[in-house]
Amino acid sequence: TPRFGSRLHTTYLEGRSRTPMAEVEKALGIETGQPILAIPLEEVRARLEQLPTVKHATVERALPSTLHVQLIEREPVAVW
Repeated sequence: TPRFGSRLHTTYLEGRSRTPMAEVEKALGIETGQPILAIPLEEVRARLEQLPTVKHATVERALPSTLHVQLIEREPVAVW
């Protein structure tokens, strides 16, 4: 098995207010301790942007062991 070096220790999430945390975690599909360089950033970003409340997502590595995730959520058209 290949060695990827540093492992994911911390994930910072910014911009989430309407999106349920369980949905974000499922879309991220990552676990603390996995090799940080093996995380497919574009795939993670695409999964986050599939969530109905997410307009745009940014996913970046901050080596050695941190992942930064920023969400821009859609504004609701109407509140009933």
